[in-house]
Amino acid sequence: MPELSCGLERGGRFTLEESWQIPADFIKSSVGAGDAFASGILYGAYHNWSLERSIHIAGAIGAYSLSGDGACDSIIALSELIRDMERMPRLRISP
Repeated sequence: MPELSCGLERGGRFTLEESWQIPADFIKSSVGAGDAFASGILYGAYHNWSLERSIHIAGAIGAYSLSGDGACDSIIALSELIRDMERMPRLRISP
């Protein structure tokens, strides 16, 4: 499981987002997790969100996708996904 996601905007602003601490019993499959993350980035770009918000949502979508047996088995409404993921602790990256 990656420990963080990061991005660099055109103007040089760097964004770093720490991953969630996912319990082992939450993970059923990693199939589609990268695609789910990419969909979150694209969703944010489509809605003109900041890179920071897009990476945050993309990380939540990618992490939540681990709870399904296949690539599409964990699809739920974005508001529910965010609510569920915000309850999970985050990894803390030391400098």
